Amino acid sequence: MRARIEKGQEERIAFFNGLIEEAVARLERCKIMLGEGKTADVCVVDQESSICLKTVIKSRIKENRISLRNGVNDEIEFLDKLSDREFLKSIGIDRKIVPSPLFSKQDAKYGFLFMENIKGPSLKDVIDRKDDLYKLPGSDFDWDAFFSGLDDIVAKLHKAGIYHRDLHAGNIMIENGLPVIIDFGNAYESYLSDENPYEEEGPTGTTIYSSDEKNIEDAKKQIIELYKTQTQ
Repeated sequence: MRARIEKGQEERIAFFNGLIEEAVARLERCKIMLGEGKTADVCVVDQESSICLKTVIKSRIKENRISLRNGVNDEIEFLDKLSDREFLKSIGIDRKIVPSPLFSKQDAKYGFLFMENIKGPSLKDVIDRKDDLYKLPGSDFDWDAFFSGLDDIVAKLHKAGIYHRDLHAGNIMIENGLPVIIDFGNAYESYLSDENPYEEEGPTGTTIYSSDEKNIEDAKKQIIELYKTQTQ
């Protein structure tokens, strides 16, 4: 059984290594950017693709002096855990809250993370009125229910010791009217009840992260202001 599992893993790694080479080559010729950040790009080859590729560019991390806690192999572990129905059920969540993870690969210059392509806009897309990929919510969208659901998810993750720590408008997606959280590059799992999860001691000193709750409130204020302007 062990040999069979190892063989299966080798075949899976070989398959995705080939897929990475093919995807990167195709993306060089024709790519649709879903997101561009200070450390990473997220692309699809075509708009209907069910898989997207996040590429973390290590040179950008140094150039922009970004404190990025997790590589793609760490990030996929968070996605694996938060996609597990039994785990979600154990903390009181009964639906999908993150994209399904597929495969990750880290090398000296890049980190590649294949995951489910969420077919919906981010809150940043809504705020920026970026309607070129996915239809934005209309004036009748129930934002109170959306943010109430998001607050509930974050509260339950915190109770389980999981903190996103970078939950800004660009990392909160809308899928079928419900929140889906992406980008666990700075996520942290705490096992001590008395520690501050938003402070971390690193080799160059203490890094301070903005709280998930504050980031959600900031996004909520921006959305409210936007919709007030639209209805005046």
